[in-house]
Amino acid sequence: MKSIASKLRYRPVRQSTGKTLETSAGVPDLGALSLDNSQGTSRGLAEFSQELDESFELGGDLSVRLAGAAEKYHNSRLGNGGKLWTCAPSEADLILIAAGCARAVYNSNTEPYERGYIISRLSHVSPSLNGVVKATTFHTIGRDSLIIATDRLLPALVISIRGTSRIIDWLINLNSGLQDANLALDDEALSTPLPLMRDFSTHAGFANAAAALESAVTTQIRSVLKAGKIEHVLFTGHSAGGAVASLLFLRFLSVAARDYPSMRFSCITFGSPPVVTPDISDIFKYIRKDDQHDRLGLTLAFVNEGDLVSRLDKDYVLSIKRLLDVGGPEIEKKECNDSRSDEIPVWYLPQAALSMIGDIVMLRKERLKEQKPVYSSMLVSPKEFSSLLFCNKDAHHLEVYLGNIKKLKERSIENI
Repeated sequence: MKSIASKLRYRPVRQSTGKTLETSAGVPDLGALSLDNSQGTSRGLAEFSQELDESFELGGDLSVRLAGAAEKYHNSRLGNGGKLWTCAPSEADLILIAAGCARAVYNSNTEPYERGYIISRLSHVSPSLNGVVKATTFHTIGRDSLIIATDRLLPALVISIRGTSRIIDWLINLNSGLQDANLALDDEALSTPLPLMRDFSTHAGFANAAAALESAVTTQIRSVLKAGKIEHVLFTGHSAGGAVASLLFLRFLSVAARDYPSMRFSCITFGSPPVVTPDISDIFKYIRKDDQHDRLGLTLAFVNEGDLVSRLDKDYVLSIKRLLDVGGPEIEKKECNDSRSDEIPVWYLPQAALSMIGDIVMLRKERLKEQKPVYSSMLVSPKEFSSLLFCNKDAHHLEVYLGNIKKLKERSIENI
């Protein structure tokens, strides 16, 4: 299998760096990837600095001010949008285990545990000093009984990528230029050639991080494949780790028919920032076309209602900067039929340049007067999601996601 880096003579969509990324023996040149991140970060900061002034400085009560300003607008909440989403208890278990693995990659002392399952850590990839290689853990999961021996999702290999935990990680996050994502797929491995999609692009920094991890991920998948007991690979991660996991998932899914014919691939992320151009549903259709084996498992992007990070791209940041500046031409009155008000202003946002990979499932916690909190999960379309004004930094915390996923599991049992 060709590595991502070997194909990524990246052709940036927005601006060329005037160079290509070279590789040796299938191993990505981490120095070149690091340089690309540094240059991309410099460009990103330069672009932002042209627009941002003292009203958007990091510090003080910015997060409080931003959340307070957003709350004045109707689209800071989902309202009556979306469609109720439910899942089977076995799927809820897997989602909760994925969240636990996503937490374990931040702290090795917090190994995932779920009653009725055997979860074992296989190996760990340490992060590089330059931030290109993100910390990654590999776990195997299976049932501790034979009651559900026919479960198509178990046993599984869970690959968890860590999000932002060091200052150096921002080199990846801020390298936000767009690159041709067609190069991150191996169309030669597909049974049906993938048409070149002119607008199929990805976040440059996350693509570099995925390229740097591909060799280690390949080695581990081949190892469990050789052992012959695991036929399901699940990519997961929180925040930026979810974005990188998404791109690795897309890459390995594209080569599955040729390199891993017995494998099924899933991706479950928590609070991932946007990473690819909005509509990639056709990509999945081409990957699955003519396949006798269903290679696509679960593709879920969980978002806590209000999570700021889930909406972050350049144009969105500039829009909420204007929100802090008070008012603007985007504000109009809108009739609405939810319980918040009969008429609430809406903050109109620019069209999203990027989105997450997978079905967007919004996790909600609502308080109705003095009643107990009501938890729900809603399936939201990319178009609807791109209209939401999310500015709550606290909603991004992984522990909040874990709490909401536990409530999701409780509801899955109640719905039996």
